[in-house]
Amino acid sequence: MGLVMILLIYLFWIILDENGRIELPKFFVSLYNSVGNALKIAIKIIAFLPLIVPITWTGASSYLDIRYPYWLNEAADFIKEYDLEDYRILSPWTQELVEDPEDVWGVDEATLDWEDYPLINGIAVALDPYFDYNVFYNFNIDDPEQTFQWHKSTTEEENEEIFAKWREQGPPDVVLDRCQITKVYPDIDVNDYVAVKRIEVYKPYKFKTDKQYIAIYVTKDLFNKIGTLKEITAKKLY
Repeated sequence: MGLVMILLIYLFWIILDENGRIELPKFFVSLYNSVGNALKIAIKIIAFLPLIVPITWTGASSYLDIRYPYWLNEAADFIKEYDLEDYRILSPWTQELVEDPEDVWGVDEATLDWEDYPLINGIAVALDPYFDYNVFYNFNIDDPEQTFQWHKSTTEEENEEIFAKWREQGPPDVVLDRCQITKVYPDIDVNDYVAVKRIEVYKPYKFKTDKQYIAIYVTKDLFNKIGTLKEITAKKLY
């Protein structure tokens, strides 16, 4: 629908006359005049539907974006409040299921097989503008000044090379969102991390908004060092 809308805008743009009127080619005009009134109405509806629907999507999404809080504000404020940017923060990378289970209800992510895309760190990209520098040590590891990400698939060999660079920085003190941390750090003990913040995530899309949440984890050593954090109930890293 969106692509058809762009195509129609382009077509209208290139057939505008000097006075700003849309001059359809004679072939289309004669063809249009040769059909009945009912079909003419149907043609008009079909022609303008791709223009009207995306506009309504945009209006609804804009309303939902204003109606619900933007979760990044809360995440950035939390990091700054406790000076967590001074520690090693791991941003989750994109993982996709190798094979979807028939019934995901009640299934723990730790029991599933995932494909990794470590170059895609969506949370890091979204949070980066809130800070003066890149606070995520695993985001654009080869060029931390780069503020965008490559939407690039990687092989298992390339993943291991990237993970090795992450390991050189040492294990994270802070982890944003639950992720398969033992794939990067096989010797790490997930029990050494506690959840300290739950942040609700609202994602407007067309006429609805999906409500999810992310958890922020810190090591027990950092938890005790800060002293003012409170442990919350959440699934452990895996």
